Amino acid sequence: MAITREELIKVARLARLRLSESELFALASDLERITQYVGQLAEVPVSDGQYRPVLPLIRTHDGMREDSVRRWFSANRATAGAFESKDGYFRVPPVIDKTLGSRDGASPSA
Repeated sequence: MAITREELIKVARLARLRLSESELFALASDLERITQYVGQLAEVPVSDGQYRPVLPLIRTHDGMREDSVRRWFSANRATAGAFESKDGYFRVPPVIDKTLGSRDGASPSA
């Protein structure tokens, strides 16, 4: 299945990537090879029991620890080494640019 130029541009825009024409061409080529390889993997006969799964399909352990009350250090102690904290919380710079949230350039609500 060929990936169209428009699909690549859409994915790049969603990922907030600015790609040149040469980068789009290289990406299209790479994705085409990847999809061909996945197509080859889909053709491997695995239903006859010849191959064992690498990972077990049924979990024998859920990976959860027993829930128990333990004495832990305070929030103020946890944030004591932080670059900046306030009232027991870590303070960090904003990571989401609110002006990029909508198609018309308007600031998103909420």
